[in-house]
Amino acid sequence: MGRILVFVVLILGLVGCGQKHHTENVIMETSPKLTSKNYVETMHKLVKHYPQEPYYYLFVSHQACYFEILVNGLPVYSYYDLGQVITPIDIYSAINKTGKQTITYKLYPQTESQEGAGLKTLVDWTK
Repeated sequence: MGRILVFVVLILGLVGCGQKHHTENVIMETSPKLTSKNYVETMHKLVKHYPQEPYYYLFVSHQACYFEILVNGLPVYSYYDLGQVITPIDIYSAINKTGKQTITYKLYPQTESQEGAGLKTLVDWTK
């Protein structure tokens, strides 16, 4: 019984050592001299580029309101502070299909104000 156990362990050990080890990843196969100094350049070469690479964003102008922006039903931006938004709002991350997209722009009354009491409803000069 002991000889059989030793024989089985020996066979399994030899079979295990005979297997090829695939430890190289795609990066090392395409660039075997990857270092910390050439990392960015090497990764840039691996990125697939297209003839057109649009970037989608919105510029929003608002007054006397809070707002939310949804793209294809996904919330991408909400603003509930006093003041203005002056930077472009990136909506690229919510676009996951080609074709027409749905942008929803929800306005809410500005319930606070720098002068004191806020508004309970949207007013005529809300934009």
